[in-house]
Amino acid sequence: MYSEAENSEEMKLKKRSRILFFLIGLLTLIMIIVSACGGQATPTQAPEEPAVEEPAEVEEPVEAEEPAEAEEPAEVEEPVVIELWHWAANKEPLYQEAITQYYEDLNPNVEVVSKVIPNDTWQATLTAALIAGEAPVIFHGQPKGPVLEQWNNDQIVDLTPYIDDEWRDAIYPSTWDVLTIDDKVMSMSFATNNIQMFYNKTRFDELGIETPIETMADLQAASEILRENGFGTGYYWASLSQLTPQFFIGYATQMYPDEFLAADIGDGRWDTPEFVDIMTKVDSFSDIWEEGVVSISLDEAVNAFSSGDVSFYFIGNWAINSILANEPEFEVATQPIPALDENTDKMAMASTAGTWMVSNQHPPEVQEAAIEFLRWFALNNQGLIVEAIGLCPAGPAGEAALADATDLAKQLCDDSDILISRDMFTRVVQDAMASAMQGMLIGEVTPEEVLQETQETKESQ
Repeated sequence: MYSEAENSEEMKLKKRSRILFFLIGLLTLIMIIVSACGGQATPTQAPEEPAVEEPAEVEEPVEAEEPAEAEEPAEVEEPVVIELWHWAANKEPLYQEAITQYYEDLNPNVEVVSKVIPNDTWQATLTAALIAGEAPVIFHGQPKGPVLEQWNNDQIVDLTPYIDDEWRDAIYPSTWDVLTIDDKVMSMSFATNNIQMFYNKTRFDELGIETPIETMADLQAASEILRENGFGTGYYWASLSQLTPQFFIGYATQMYPDEFLAADIGDGRWDTPEFVDIMTKVDSFSDIWEEGVVSISLDEAVNAFSSGDVSFYFIGNWAINSILANEPEFEVATQPIPALDENTDKMAMASTAGTWMVSNQHPPEVQEAAIEFLRWFALNNQGLIVEAIGLCPAGPAGEAALADATDLAKQLCDDSDILISRDMFTRVVQDAMASAMQGMLIGEVTPEEVLQETQETKESQ
């Protein structure tokens, strides 16, 4: 039997045990509940790794500024190519010199290509190229007739809108007259061939023949004095038959400019009383020519004048060098062609030394580059042709070149500002007139018949 004290101690132990079990159970229950609700037990802490000293933080390099983005090189423009055709091989070095200066020194984005076409195939080659739409942007030609035909066929550019004051001032008004058709500038030229009267000044002075000779009647009187003293009289531009109408053209243009133009390219007639009167007066001074004038060659005529066999010679710039090369033993002088009568004036007759047209078969930028090249040439390089060939400048911009020209060339160019065109528009009609006038000069055809034949040729076209 336990004593009362022992029983009391045992009861205390049991009571403590029950409390302990109760607490353990409660704790277990709490853990189960927490686990069921997604709670996570705290993981057992891993043993600490030995501390490793971190290296000092390396400063990131300062980001270098990116170099400024290089500009894309400007796109190089394709050069504008200007193709230029001409037939005069003796002028090729002149054109090439100017061309090189233009696109190498002044306008590197423009390339000018010059091509010589043989004279005997020129017209056929150019015509075929124009018809096929393959013509160069600049091409050489004869003034008036061919130019008008190309304009009527819608093949060339009207230059008028591009002619500024500087360009206009660089060319004589008389030259613009030759280049202008129907108030449109259709072509451009840099020089002129001027026809005047070359004469043996030493002989004229010795015989007391006063110069300049004013009218054809005065020249007839001078011819009588020459013959009386045993000297030959004169020639005119030899057997170049197409030039035979030059006197008639010049006088008719002075007296009846509108009627002449109408007969040439309009509804006017050639066989009018006014024109017959002029042709009759031209025929009246046929006795001033030496026999054989209609068949003499150019070289024969030049030699006859240079040697003194004839005393005067109607010719242009192209004969100057040949005459001087023969070293005539007399002073050579020139003067304008004498007036027909009191109703006309002395005249310097001229044709442009070729003329340049711009084809409209190319893009606008090529056309405009071509026109700018012609403008530059007119302002800066007329002198090249004057110096090298002895032609007259087309305007004041070329006059400086005359300082180094021969005295004969200077005399011939003195009247460049009063030139009268010696060209007709319709070449076939002009050739018909020339042929008939050749017959008139030897007395086989009358002035009326010359103009009747001319009119018939016009009507047959």
